[in-house]
Amino acid sequence: MCVQSKGSFAQQSYEEKKVKKAEKASEAKEPELVAVDAQIKLSSRKLQNSQKIQEQVDNGAERQQTKLYSLRRDLSNARQAADEAAERPTDVHLNITLSSARTV
Repeated sequence: MCVQSKGSFAQQSYEEKKVKKAEKASEAKEPELVAVDAQIKLSSRKLQNSQKIQEQVDNGAERQQTKLYSLRRDLSNARQAADEAAERPTDVHLNITLSSARTV
């Protein structure tokens, strides 16, 4: 048979009381932990939604940039064609001038 000494029993009782006190403190904090856990989940969801929105904005900006580039290129081509057309005499003006010269 193993007989515990009084000191050993007192030490064990003290340790058990410490454990019970820690358990009670832990149980008291449990509602706070649940609230914190809920806040973490909410924040995580908000972060994911924000990241999705940011991705959509980036994609939209990229599409708009591509469209802008295309429109600027078209505008440049149109201006170049207008400049070239303004530099050339028109056939109608040339024909009228020739016709006027023949009738005289």
